[in-house]
Amino acid sequence: MILLDADAIIWWMGGDKRLGPKAKELLSQPDTSLTISLLTLFEIELKRRINKLDLRSPISKFLDEFEIEVYSPTASELANIMHVKLNHSDPFDCALVGLAKLKDWAVLTSDDPLRIMASNLVTIIDSNK
Repeated sequence: MILLDADAIIWWMGGDKRLGPKAKELLSQPDTSLTISLLTLFEIELKRRINKLDLRSPISKFLDEFEIEVYSPTASELANIMHVKLNHSDPFDCALVGLAKLKDWAVLTSDDPLRIMASNLVTIIDSNK
């Protein structure tokens, strides 16, 4: 299972050239299982509401079109996620890594500091490549 970071799904939705060819190929494989955390959806919606993000179409339509599962962590999973310690200030990124570690999922992200800090905890796939 590949857990999508906000940047990866936003770039994919918008056809952004920053999404690299290897990432595009991985995302287009029919046997690749993709998921996005409800927490990441919340982060995207927050950015949209404060005008830091302009989405051309509803993210729910995109998720349905590409059969991307939305994973909602349970209360006990959230408690476990919060125990993952990263020297990173973004709570959404810390939660993303915590969830990936808990579920043994890979993370698709372009966030350099996150990739560096989390590479010893989970499998990181660089969405720039």
